[in-house]
Amino acid sequence: CEMEPELAYQANVVVTENIAQACSNETKLIYISTDQVYGKAADHSEDNDDLQPVNQYGKTKLLGEQKVRELCTDYIIVRTNIFGWNVKPGRISSAEWVYHSLKNGKEITLFTDYTFSPIYVECLGRIIIGLVQMAFSGVVNVGSPEPCSKYAFGMQLSEVFGFDNSLIVQGSIIKHHFQALRSNNLALNTQKLVDLSIKVPAYKASINYFYENRPL
Repeated sequence: CEMEPELAYQANVVVTENIAQACSNETKLIYISTDQVYGKAADHSEDNDDLQPVNQYGKTKLLGEQKVRELCTDYIIVRTNIFGWNVKPGRISSAEWVYHSLKNGKEITLFTDYTFSPIYVECLGRIIIGLVQMAFSGVVNVGSPEPCSKYAFGMQLSEVFGFDNSLIVQGSIIKHHFQALRSNNLALNTQKLVDLSIKVPAYKASINYFYENRPL
């Protein structure tokens, strides 16, 4: 997205606009957004209007959200951070990268100062179905109610799969230079789901689902 900002705009804004325009008033549009829309914002709740995305991905996904709000009367905008087994050949998710690295005995560095609220993708799907069934409409954060660091996530994954934890080295996001700027705190406020009586798995439970659905 940083290297091809125009393409990012086309993919995340224009495509979303086209889909939203095609929806009738009887159509509920589910838009999968991202925790990156919060960026440096202090308040990571859905009611915060002062969002501060710091990279092109977050900025264009937020613009996509705005198109949905402008053009649709019934929608669910889901801000989340998902992981799972990638169905695209040759593509791997960050969790898969951790898995394959540790499985092959490769040392990796994970950040202790980068906080997020990951959720296993099938858990996200079930929650979205639940939201649709209760006729929910609006913006909602869906992620682990217990945030974790990338390091804690990797250590838990390593433990569940029975890998060597000593292969994981503690690192700092401050010392790493990404192509895109990143906020070091993307923990999601999931109180709205609590108020809706929807149970969300903590990241450790999501990792267990990731393990149970591993390729054989």
